Amino acid sequence: MSVPRKLRCRVDHITDHGDKVYSVELEPETKPPAFRPGQFLHLALDEYDPSRFWPESRVFSIASSPSTLPLRISYSVRGRYTARMEQELTVGRQVWIKLPYGEFVVSPTQPSVLLAGGTGITAFTAFIAGMKPDHLQPVFVAYGARTPELLIYRNLVEQQAAAVPSFRYAFFSDSVALVQPSSLIPRPGPVSVATIWPLLATPAGSSFFVSGPPAMLKSVAADLQDRGILPTAIHTDAWE
Repeated sequence: MSVPRKLRCRVDHITDHGDKVYSVELEPETKPPAFRPGQFLHLALDEYDPSRFWPESRVFSIASSPSTLPLRISYSVRGRYTARMEQELTVGRQVWIKLPYGEFVVSPTQPSVLLAGGTGITAFTAFIAGMKPDHLQPVFVAYGARTPELLIYRNLVEQQAAAVPSFRYAFFSDSVALVQPSSLIPRPGPVSVATIWPLLATPAGSSFFVSGPPAMLKSVAADLQDRGILPTAIHTDAWE
């Protein structure tokens, strides 16, 4: 396991996805420590002085793969700090990060169901991108956003599903719910356990990973337990 390190980064690129959702690519000044898919970093807008305490920061899942640079995060403007990020982050701006942290790591050796709301998908993107065609265990991802346009990692999911036979998915939005390979489900709205349940190969033997707003985590975890899934098989990663 890598020891967390503090690094200065340059903002290399910013993508405005609309509706106050952004992706930011960060180029570290020095090689970052190794991290595992699902881990996160702390991002600080203010200058860090090694002789003083770490400045105010927020945590973000590392959306990019461990083998690639720049590092990438995605965020939705939801509070004071992310509003600062929206206003202050520009290409060329210097920021500080510290990484890696977290144990929200999907095991490739067991069946997994990944449920993500909004930018919560970034907890899974590195794992999804790293799946190979010979991946043996079934993986199902349920990915929802406010609008279809905000399914910002949709292309990644579709490309990997086409390449990896054991990988399936369902997309959700407030207006429509699509299931691989593109059939319509008559239950639009947020990520729904009831909708995906008949599509799961081995729900009783799967590990469930849930990432998104706290309200989503609470409702999804409760629904899973009502269906007989043990609490030890439900892993959550809340963000505000």
